[in-house]
Amino acid sequence: MKKRVGVIGCGWAGLLHLEAYQDCPNAEIAAVCDTDSAAAEHAQARYGAKASQDFKAMLEAEPLDVVSICTGPDTHYEISRACLERQLAIFCEKPLTRSVKEAQALVRLANERQVPFGVNFNSRFSAPYQKAKQWVKGDRVHYISVTLFEHVPLKPSLNVREEFLVTDGACHLFDLMRFLNGEIVEIYATLAKRGLDIWSDINVHCRFENGSSGTLVVNFAGGELESQHPIERAEIVTDRKRIVVDNICERVTMFPHARENREVWEPSVFQRQDYQATILESVRAWMRSVAEKSAPPVGITDGARAVTLCQAILDSHRTHGPIKLTS
Repeated sequence: MKKRVGVIGCGWAGLLHLEAYQDCPNAEIAAVCDTDSAAAEHAQARYGAKASQDFKAMLEAEPLDVVSICTGPDTHYEISRACLERQLAIFCEKPLTRSVKEAQALVRLANERQVPFGVNFNSRFSAPYQKAKQWVKGDRVHYISVTLFEHVPLKPSLNVREEFLVTDGACHLFDLMRFLNGEIVEIYATLAKRGLDIWSDINVHCRFENGSSGTLVVNFAGGELESQHPIERAEIVTDRKRIVVDNICERVTMFPHARENREVWEPSVFQRQDYQATILESVRAWMRSVAEKSAPPVGITDGARAVTLCQAILDSHRTHGPIKLTS
């Protein structure tokens, strides 16, 4: 039997969720919601679902099984809690919440209700990162570095706070580092604004549970053409090789310590190789887990951990010292 799906938030991310659900054999798009009536009506016309401008009204009116939350992070807690109280399986965009307290509250409620709750950390579903994960397996990792160059508005606004590059940028990288190398148990961070009203330069040293170290860097270094240039780079050094992933989706290169040649792997030309493809695959993987009644590929505890690590960046900068975390 197909699961009836509702998507809350019909902007860029919401439309990608809808595209993915349309391709899932176990999903039926039943309802869409957006406070912008034009966005809701556009999604309704495209996917044949009932449209609403009020998520509470949608939840009351429609018998749903699954809900995607694709609204701004400030609304995630309220909407997630309403869906959990109705026993609906939830797939939420990142960051999970704006505060550690809210994230922990959602984890407790999801566990109490035994409701599947996934978080869309879609970088895990990049084909080059999946290949890098395979190449790292069995090695002893010494060091991992992930850098993101992201262009954002110059001033705070409704959706852009002073800590935007921490909460909405670093959260991606923390989850990616955990995916590739395990749990992070200590961080030391420095922040700078460099003439802006938001934190523009984030540098974080990480210590992992397995004893390795790493660095996370987020930098306001984009511009109008930032989408035309590489925005992300990851490097992993193990006892046997060095692995470099270029720009999330483009390629992964292995430099074996014991051989002079390198190995380069790129996604097939017959497959989508853009960032949107990672979101589509993330949603599909989520729906497979719902159909199979298995754990979500990226669960609510992963989402809450990213929120905790992002808060640790701010705490470390405030105290000018390292922040230790339990694993």
